Amino acid sequence: MVDVLKELDRHTRTMPNRRRRRPAPEAEPVVEVGQAEPPGGVRAAVVVTGEDSRATWTLPAPLDAPPVVTALVEGDGLLLAVLEDATPEAVTVRAWTLVPSRAPAGPGIAVHLTASPGGGARRAVLSW
Repeated sequence: MVDVLKELDRHTRTMPNRRRRRPAPEAEPVVEVGQAEPPGGVRAAVVVTGEDSRATWTLPAPLDAPPVVTALVEGDGLLLAVLEDATPEAVTVRAWTLVPSRAPAGPGIAVHLTASPGGGARRAVLSW
């Protein structure tokens, strides 16, 4: 048993360093203060829902095609934003609460939206 421990000790002392160095991350583009539009044409806004739990955002300048939209609901509880309509001029989302039951979230809910120029000319509207 002593020989096994000596051999193990010898191997641990002579093992090469196998750590790999990660390449340095590339610097991200810097957006200057006062720039009219961020790189890539991404627009962002925070809108507040009305009485029907819908929030409509009119884009500052129309796009060539319907945008790719992301939405994040701000609030307490389990909330969800559903895209109801996206046109080159405006985006409409509706906020829902999922607990204790699925229902419209009500007025005064802040929804953070981003809109990026879409690649295609198709328009998608979800309904149920």
